[in-house]
Amino acid sequence: MPVRSYIFTRNERERLLRWLEEGFEDDTTRMIFVEIRRNMPRLFRDLTLMLRVMRELMRRGRWDQRMRLPRKSEERLKALRKMVELL
Repeated sequence: MPVRSYIFTRNERERLLRWLEEGFEDDTTRMIFVEIRRNMPRLFRDLTLMLRVMRELMRRGRWDQRMRLPRKSEERLKALRKMVELL
């Protein structure tokens, strides 16, 4: 079973970015806030677990195996490694 590659849909992401950048808020945006609050404990636990697994894979030298990253993603990988080091 594949792991999902997103938390927010494209539409939700766009609405949240618009709210952060422009302050635009409507009923749909407020419903996203409700869902974030409702699901935050579970999302936080899942994200914590994912970062723990990532750190362990890196420790075992297995993080880079079988990954086919485009060149642009290499910078994101470096940023993720720094974030994991902070945990």
